[in-house]
Amino acid sequence: MKKKTILALLALMVMTVGAYAEVFGTKVEQGKVTTGIGNKDVAILRSTLTVSDNTSNVNFQGVTGKIIASDLKDVKSIRAYFATNAQELFIDKIHAMKWRENNGMLFAEGKMAKDGTYTVRGSKKLMPGTYYLWIALDISSKAKEGNMVDATITSYIIDGKEQTEPNGNPANAATIFLTESSVLMPMDKGSLYYRIPAICTSADGKRLVALTDDRKDHNVDLPTHCYVVAQYSEDNGRTWTDPIIVAGTAETGGDYGHGDASLITNRINGDIIGIMTSSHYGTGFFSSTPEKPQTWKTIVSHDGGKTWEAPVDHTKELYAAGSPNPNWLGGFTGSGAGLQKRDGTLVSPFVNRESPDGTNNNVTQNYYNFMSKDGGQTWFVSGKSGTTAADEPKVLERNNGDLAISVRAGGYNYYNVTSDDGNTWKNAPQTRFKTGISGNACDGEYMYWCSTIDGNPWNIVFQTGPNDPHRQNVSIALSTDEGETFGTPKTICPRGSAYSAATVLSDGTVGVYYEEEGLYGCYTMRFVRFSLSWASDGKYSFTKKHPFRPIQMK
Repeated sequence: MKKKTILALLALMVMTVGAYAEVFGTKVEQGKVTTGIGNKDVAILRSTLTVSDNTSNVNFQGVTGKIIASDLKDVKSIRAYFATNAQELFIDKIHAMKWRENNGMLFAEGKMAKDGTYTVRGSKKLMPGTYYLWIALDISSKAKEGNMVDATITSYIIDGKEQTEPNGNPANAATIFLTESSVLMPMDKGSLYYRIPAICTSADGKRLVALTDDRKDHNVDLPTHCYVVAQYSEDNGRTWTDPIIVAGTAETGGDYGHGDASLITNRINGDIIGIMTSSHYGTGFFSSTPEKPQTWKTIVSHDGGKTWEAPVDHTKELYAAGSPNPNWLGGFTGSGAGLQKRDGTLVSPFVNRESPDGTNNNVTQNYYNFMSKDGGQTWFVSGKSGTTAADEPKVLERNNGDLAISVRAGGYNYYNVTSDDGNTWKNAPQTRFKTGISGNACDGEYMYWCSTIDGNPWNIVFQTGPNDPHRQNVSIALSTDEGETFGTPKTICPRGSAYSAATVLSDGTVGVYYEEEGLYGCYTMRFVRFSLSWASDGKYSFTKKHPFRPIQMK
């Protein structure tokens, strides 16, 4: 054989040996930063594996790492899954939420040593491409609220060899709450974007009810076409029903944008009243006019959030051309929670744009209360503006009947107090909170947890929102002086997170429904439930001697 031929064959053999695929890129990211007692297949860690673009494949045979936890007994099982897409892993073995697609294929179940180290062994052929490997944990039903749990990846076993993972411990860990769930995730029901949480507890305490903006394939505010979807939970927020459109179609208020919902539970007759904005005339907040206003609607459920009547437009009762306030250009209610006073009056805090002559000259942005004395059938504007430069206000009723407001502003919140339903106000229009959550202009909650009027040992008000200059670190802060000052905020979600809404459950726990930035690049609508003991670091706790007593009507 000629020398050139031999050299050519040797070169071909080298090329053939080098053509085998290999895992040449990995990226480990934190999955969940919250979980719940008893949760299964908690998606705690994701590694994105990139297999080189050659003609062969690799045999992925396992992954090793370590569980880090306040108490390793909180972790009952560990599994590795390969996800079928880039979305957050969701595994529902008991089919409690049949409407959501499961997206994980089990690789293998692992074994954890006493020191927390684990090994998951199996076998899976990986062709060239990108793969999403998840480490998932089962949380014990006896886990302690507030404990932390996390996982790291130390190495992968590939083609019989160990490949070290140098960056297998990303920032953050998961806090264990009483309950935690993903109410809505990107691509649920084919929609990429969900936003703007609202939540309440039914009057009988049997269910949680949520309204959420469904923005389909865009993430743009009104007047772009958005829908409002409704869900409920009958297991304290662990699982949720199929989201049903209740506003935004020809049958549900009109085939145009609806959104920014808030909720009030009528404790007298059990009705749940949803309040929202709509773009009937194709105008948004900054383009609305008295002739073509951004409109204000309500929807009602008479069965505790299971079914809903069609939206009703109340705009002409309140503002715009032909109303008692013809120079208002439009506005919207702060999303999340409205208020029912102890005398039964419904209160919806509203921010508007108004001018002296109804044009875009000398426009101011102000806070008002909309009120209803007949359970939401009719509404009226109460009093004068509580603050200027207002945005996304919230309101609560103090023990003496005063109304206190919290209004979003640039990096802080304004607050004010009225003793006569808004005709006069205690503070200057732009008085700031000096304590509590601050740093970012973002919608959050402001409400009572418990009151001494109802027989509780303390008056505790709370606020929620991002405690950070950026939209991240949604936190809760407590007040014992009826919302005048607040203590040090406590983190709920340490990563990117924005709007939050809250409700007090019948057992004295609080549920917070909020927007969390996930690995898929869009918001996951997350729910957590926790005790007063956790929120106060053990300073206040409901006990048999001091049981929780909900708000009572006069």
